[in-house]
Amino acid sequence: MPRRQLNTKILKIVGELRKMNYGYRRIQRYLQEHYGLEVPRSTIHYWVRKILKDAKWIKKTPIEWSPRKCSELAYLIGVTLEMRV
Repeated sequence: MPRRQLNTKILKIVGELRKMNYGYRRIQRYLQEHYGLEVPRSTIHYWVRKILKDAKWIKKTPIEWSPRKCSELAYLIGVTLEMRV
């Protein structure tokens, strides 16, 4: 099978697996077990985010944060303000 056709087929499979909420590691294992393909996780990451433009990894809920007084926070704020001057 030509390389371009193989890539298209693999991308389609990866897209279907993402729709079923498979993570990168699980997709990697699936491709290894069913197709004998050793695909690096970074490649799968690239396919999902850049080529397939899957946005499932983006959290849509705001992260709750309530700062408390502590010396570490005071230090970070001080350093940040000092760098701005």
